[in-house]
Amino acid sequence: MHSHRFSRMPAGRPARSTQGGAALIVALLVFALCTALVVAMELEFSRFYQRGANILLAEQANAYLRGAEDLATLALLADHDADRNRDRPRDDLQEIWAQTPVPYALDEGGWMVGCLRDLQGRFNLNSLATRVTPAEGAPQFTPAQAQFIRLLQALEEPQLGEQEAISITEAVGDWLDRDLEPAMDGAEDDYYVGQTPAYRAANRPMASVSELRAVANMTPEIYRALEPWVSVWPQQPAPLNIHTAPATVLRSINADGELSPLSAAEAEALV
Repeated sequence: MHSHRFSRMPAGRPARSTQGGAALIVALLVFALCTALVVAMELEFSRFYQRGANILLAEQANAYLRGAEDLATLALLADHDADRNRDRPRDDLQEIWAQTPVPYALDEGGWMVGCLRDLQGRFNLNSLATRVTPAEGAPQFTPAQAQFIRLLQALEEPQLGEQEAISITEAVGDWLDRDLEPAMDGAEDDYYVGQTPAYRAANRPMASVSELRAVANMTPEIYRALEPWVSVWPQQPAPLNIHTAPATVLRSINADGELSPLSAAEAEALV
């Protein structure tokens, strides 16, 4: 006869194994959650620190800017005092404000440098708002329009012809004037609402030279070439200061009925 022995597993062992597995999963979840919280806190602290650093740098830059403005004010006050002692005061490039700027060392490293420019030595775009009234025998362009046409042709690159310069001049005039009647080669709302995105002509004096980029017939290349030679003043006429005007602007000075710019030699002879 054969005898059989059966061994029984202790009761409860499978339950303990299951509980141990569940505890391990819970521990892993808690660890993952803690890791995520630590990473989130680190990112938030990094953002907080960066925001604080940005605020500090902005305040520092603003302080440097105010310092530069104070230096400019002192230079202009010195120029004003010097002009009072002149028989015929004028602004020219020999005065203290127009000298080569001196770099100022900053405490944290780096340099601050700036310069002053006489915007009266640049062409005033807002002078193009006035157009001539068509009449037989009358000039086709105002003196300001004729000067701007010459200035556009005086650009070195890109080189513009007379007709292209006239088209840009009339488009700028339409951008500035209050009516909705386009000039021969100009543009008003009917043109601008057809662009993508659509917009309208300002029909007011320019507040910034950068508005030129929105004007019809203007290209990025022409704008970059023209921007150093123009400014925006109130619409009231302001005479050009030939003593601070660069050579390109001086070439735009000619007889009112003449649309061609002066040669470089002729412009140099003006001063």
